[in-house]
Amino acid sequence: MDKIIVTIVTNADKSKWPDFELPTHFPCQMIAEKVSRMIKASDPHRRTDARYLLEIKVGEHEWKILSSDSTLFELGVKSGAYLRVQRSFSTGGEIQTIEGWRSLNQQQLSEAGHVHTANEKKDKNKSELKGYVWKTL
Repeated sequence: MDKIIVTIVTNADKSKWPDFELPTHFPCQMIAEKVSRMIKASDPHRRTDARYLLEIKVGEHEWKILSSDSTLFELGVKSGAYLRVQRSFSTGGEIQTIEGWRSLNQQQLSEAGHVHTANEKKDKNKSELKGYVWKTL
């Protein structure tokens, strides 16, 4: 079993960044979850149902997300690398769309397929702007 030693970036204080010896044959998702548990073990507000992802430092201030299904070996991560664990903020499946938004390639629904409130219908009739997508938060 191959292992590498990496530094886990946890905050702005470099003196507190722990070094971990990690196996290179486990998926990055599993490593991210286990490392996050070790780092945040004393945090009472830590969510147990949260998903975590692993990032690698690729530049002075740039981070690249590592594929969750790939292993550190497959991605070519070497000893001495800087990694950080981030909580994934997606609450739905990766291909699940946000209600009210659509992909640019997705077929537009017919007028009968849309559900509008009375106020939305009035606003729509007042100003028809074709070719623009509007979303009010």
